[in-house]
Order: sequence, then C-alpha cells, then structure tokens
Amino acid sequence: MKVELEIYSLGGLYVEVTAVAKLYDYGAVRWGYEYEGGPLEMEIIEGPDFVEITLTDEQGNPWNTSEEILEEVEDLFYDWWYEAKLENRL
Repeated sequence: MKVELEIYSLGGLYVEVTAVAKLYDYGAVRWGYEYEGGPLEMEIIEGPDFVEITLTDEQGNPWNTSEEILEEVEDLFYDWWYEAKLENRL
C-alpha cells in the first residue's frame, strides 16, 4: 500500500516536502478493554514496516537526506499508521 504524507517541518526547520513510502507490513495489534464496559484499548504486538521511503520538494525534486531526518520521517509514518489503526482505517 502506498502512503503519502505532506510534511511541513523536519529537523526543526520549516520545509514543504512530500514523503512517499510503501507499507510493506501492516503490523499487528490486539484490541481489549481497559476495564469492563470501558473504551477499547489498542496494544501493539508488532509495528508496521515502511520501505522505499522517498522525499520530494514542491517541484518534485528528490531530497537526499541524512539518517537523522529519515528516522524522523519514519516516525511520522508510524504516527500515521497508529492513527489509522485507532480509526479502523487499516
């Protein structure tokens, strides 16, 4: 599954880039109740696996990034995955 994010801040700087990645492994979660009758609670068994991450600027030019920036982008994809799981979109 292709996932595309618009990013406006990386490394503490204002930027306008598009990050695209392939969601290779959807991960695994377990749903349960915090207490009887309470709200559903999600426990992450295995996180997702995003591959082939690319960054491009507004004009479509590819970005060559540092490992630190790439890790920050991976965290943003993970946050997207977490919210999608909570909202039952995956």
